[in-house]
Amino acid sequence: MNYIAVSICGHDKDKAYVILYEKDGYAYLADGKTKGLVNLKKKKLKHIKKLGLTVDLSKYDPLYDAHILKELRSVLKKGGCCLG
Repeated sequence: MNYIAVSICGHDKDKAYVILYEKDGYAYLADGKTKGLVNLKKKKLKHIKKLGLTVDLSKYDPLYDAHILKELRSVLKKGGCCLG
């Protein structure tokens, strides 16, 4: 399961992303639109807030940007969140 997080600072403040993985104090994020699998957003963990919402990307093989965007929108809509 991948968590959904929101940027809490920077020019992308309040933007929702899916955390694909974390390494060395950084989160590697994608939104399926401007930040896709080939150009992940690298952001310090202290600059994001996990929403407690998750998406299951393991059901997609291979995984494409459109899958990330679809799942992100679906979960945010169900969660009553207007971000993204």
